[in-house]
Amino acid sequence: MCLEAHLLVLSKVHFQGIIYIPIDLLSNHTGFDKDVCWVLQTDRSMSGFNILHASGLTVQQSVPHFHVHMNRLQRRMHGTTAHRLFRAFVA
Repeated sequence: MCLEAHLLVLSKVHFQGIIYIPIDLLSNHTGFDKDVCWVLQTDRSMSGFNILHASGLTVQQSVPHFHVHMNRLQRRMHGTTAHRLFRAFVA
């Protein structure tokens, strides 16, 4: 059985949207997104993911702080992805 998950990756520094972020910080954020994807993909409980960012009210940005959604993460019921992410980036 598979579950669908949703993960948010937030910047520590406040920027309203992508056009306000200095390119070096955006590059760091994108690199971190890639690292998260690597952990998700190498964990055998994940089979795929989508990455989404919206900037502006007309495209339904409901929170005025830059963030990336990783949607539709397909996860087996007994996977260990959350623990691997914690160990990889926090511990």
